[in-house]
Amino acid sequence: MSDEYISIPENVYFICGSGKTTAANELARRFGCYVYHTDENRAKHFRNANPLIHTALCRDVPDYWALDPNEALQWEYDIVREMTPMIIADLTELASQHKIVVCEGDIDVDLIAPLTTRIVYISNHGKGYDFFDRPEHRHMLDGIHNRTDLTEEEKVRRIQNAYKIVGGGNATDNLQEAKSRQKPREVTQLGVKEIIRNDNTTVWETADKIAQYFRFDIWYHGSPIELTELWTGSTITRWRELAEAFSHKPDWLSYDKVGGIIRHNGRTDGFLHVVDEPIIEGIDTYKHPNTTMDDGVEWLTKRPLKLRKICKTKNNREF
Repeated sequence: MSDEYISIPENVYFICGSGKTTAANELARRFGCYVYHTDENRAKHFRNANPLIHTALCRDVPDYWALDPNEALQWEYDIVREMTPMIIADLTELASQHKIVVCEGDIDVDLIAPLTTRIVYISNHGKGYDFFDRPEHRHMLDGIHNRTDLTEEEKVRRIQNAYKIVGGGNATDNLQEAKSRQKPREVTQLGVKEIIRNDNTTVWETADKIAQYFRFDIWYHGSPIELTELWTGSTITRWRELAEAFSHKPDWLSYDKVGGIIRHNGRTDGFLHVVDEPIIEGIDTYKHPNTTMDDGVEWLTKRPLKLRKICKTKNNREF
């Protein structure tokens, strides 16, 4: 696929940055979307590379961790740039088979940012972390430790160089931590939406922010009591503020337009929940047959649904 003819389907979304795999997997669990992991498809792209076109993918590097860090980073950049059209080809095929496709991992943001706004960059503003401490990365250092052609001193130097290549990663590295708080160029230069997380941010909260930006169908339920499961025949809505109003147990409620100001006489504090599992409109839910609201605002559930509390709601209205 030539860069000149690349287009991105409307149902394909991209997650880049720190914690992208975890966030993408949470979105898959909650919304039932298909997740494309670029790391898991690298080997296929290397096999399919054309040496006349993909010089980086076809380059023979016997010992990656022995490279100068700058050279290693440039090579990785070139690999990602050459793989991106292949990734887009995969995503285009998957988009015809799935309602939502989420791509997480390394991709040439310079290429895709002008073609879609359905992309986020997760910035980690927490403490630094060890790249090689992740389960899927530990094998990299294990490979160095297990080599028989290196002395122990050479292994130490390889490992030190490996940390330089991946950009540090020590929790005590103040420079690395400060660098992580800088706005990434994907955000400042390419206009990508930034999602900020820190050590206190849960995976759910990060996924909530991403889902809201992507405008996924987030279903809400408000109640004066905290719930973990919703009964069959209960009311849910995509309108968050309406669910919050319902959590105050009002006797009457009105609004001028959907998304506008809501007036009600609810006096109790309550809880705002989200549906915490994939649901299919028309199969798991149906429009409220006796609603007094606009079409599509109120829905009823056809089966029990898992709920997750977002927050407690405080009723600050005065009557």
